[in-house]
Amino acid sequence: MDVRPPEILSWFLAWPYYWTLCHYTIFPIRKIVMAQYDENKFRKATKVFFHGKLNEAKLVTLASTLSAAASFGAFSWTGIENSPWILFALWYLSLVLAILSLITAGQQSALIHTIIQHEDDFYTTLHTQAILKLVAVKKDITSQSQQARNQRHSQAP
Repeated sequence: MDVRPPEILSWFLAWPYYWTLCHYTIFPIRKIVMAQYDENKFRKATKVFFHGKLNEAKLVTLASTLSAAASFGAFSWTGIENSPWILFALWYLSLVLAILSLITAGQQSALIHTIIQHEDDFYTTLHTQAILKLVAVKKDITSQSQQARNQRHSQAP
């Protein structure tokens, strides 16, 4: 098992979000790459990716709303006037980050809704390679899918 330090760092930074990251981003992108030579499978995989991203944006909206509510509620606590200044700074920071995540999730939801509403135009105006670039596919994933395709073709009778 070859584990590189950037992978460990990315896992460590995303561990509370790791299942969501895999379910809504990594696995659908792999399916898109594997289906890039079959138009029907490609469209289905792309649709699953966009709907997953929409669900992810809803999840982020819910989590950031709860986080903002908790931060806002903490400001009404009594008996914390003598607390260190860093406590108040962190509370304000958490409130600002929660509001920013709400704004970002709203923007992403609007963008994804626009793409889904004009789905036929999306596929006719963008080529497969452009869609692959939109979902930020790296060359190593593409080369893996090409190797898998070559192995399947070499095993065919």
